[in-house]
Amino acid sequence: MNLLSIELFCLVFEHGSVSEAARRAHLTQPAVTRHIRSLEAYYGVPLFERTESGLIPNAYGKRLYPYLKAIIADHQRAREALKTLLSDGETMPILLGATRTIGEYALPHVIANALAYEARFVFDVYIDNTRSIVDRLKEHRLDVALLEGQVPPEEEADVEAIGFAEDELILVAHPAHLLVRAAAGGALPPTALADAVLIVREIGSGTRELVEQALMERLGGPRPKMIAFNATQAVKTAVEAGLGVAFLSEMSVATDIRAGRLVHLPVEGLVLTRPLYLAMARKRYRPPHVEAFVAWLMSRGAGAFLPRDITVRYGT
Repeated sequence: MNLLSIELFCLVFEHGSVSEAARRAHLTQPAVTRHIRSLEAYYGVPLFERTESGLIPNAYGKRLYPYLKAIIADHQRAREALKTLLSDGETMPILLGATRTIGEYALPHVIANALAYEARFVFDVYIDNTRSIVDRLKEHRLDVALLEGQVPPEEEADVEAIGFAEDELILVAHPAHLLVRAAAGGALPPTALADAVLIVREIGSGTRELVEQALMERLGGPRPKMIAFNATQAVKTAVEAGLGVAFLSEMSVATDIRAGRLVHLPVEGLVLTRPLYLAMARKRYRPPHVEAFVAWLMSRGAGAFLPRDITVRYGT
């Protein structure tokens, strides 16, 4: 059974004629007859008495008619509601996902800047790790997501990820830390980190792997003493408590640097950047309001979510 069969049944019921139903539906009479027979087969009963003057609804057809007519009316109302939704400014929420650092520190900027661009945007936000975000994209439970890491290779057939900006990991310290005095407003030599206590994320963290690899290349000796936490906020709090220094996402410490709680310490010859990705399910339909948001985000790059007074590097 399909909607066309229901519509044709109602036309035959109302006009008592297959030929008239065919004319109104722009179909051939045999096609209309096939649909009526298909409907009768679906319900398991005849719906019309076939006479020389046409088709006359029987008791089954008369009982069924108001219900099938209601289905057509509901379908028409659904079409009108969707038309209004897409053309008159009423907008379904954009189901927006983000990995933790972006979600906790930058996503409010994304939403604020997006609403300044288009006030009719509405957002429903979900924040979690990359695995959970990718799963939700595959299940069509998110329209679009912002990721700090790459989509796992085994998921690339279902989820596309577009690099649209870069995030820099910068060294930060408490204002009273010895390295702040050693830097004296300039850049630290990498060897200055050899005796420092480095606050890092847990083993397996992409941020930690990037930092360790860069330090091994630059220091060429034993790695600094490390204290690990499994959350960015805990790393920040440890640095603010004077436990050590840390390489953290610029977006996560911008407010703390402006407020004077942390100090940015440039390191000579050491620039740590990572791409940020816009991810979407390959086979999910994207309605106009989602396409508009994606286009805006791609045009703004990192400027969409970093504080406006922070220098950013735009993706290529």
